[in-house]
Amino acid sequence: MGRNYKQITLAERCQIIQLLAAGSKIREIAAALDRAPSTIARELKRNGSRTKGYEPSYAQQQARARRWSGCRLERDQGLREVVLTHLAYTVAAFNIMPQWNSSESDAQRRTHPFIAQCTL
Repeated sequence: MGRNYKQITLAERCQIIQLLAAGSKIREIAAALDRAPSTIARELKRNGSRTKGYEPSYAQQQARARRWSGCRLERDQGLREVVLTHLAYTVAAFNIMPQWNSSESDAQRRTHPFIAQCTL
């Protein structure tokens, strides 16, 4: 069993379902795919359902949906508005650092604590 840190492919997911249907155990499936047994167990737990069981196409869809894509500003509308507002304010004031009043600054820090004035 090699160290393989790639995501499980659709072909491997199809193999998992075939081996499950043949009655193979998790360790046997893992050995056949050269994966850790915990990887196979996690895959079945995450992407299987009690009513339908494990479906490779559904599992592939779910895995794609869980992967991070795009930057934080593309995904978080509220953060994007905050950044654009303060960038516009900064440009308008011809100053590198935005001139926030203390109540606005505190509100922004509570809403988005991971963004600081110096990162703008």
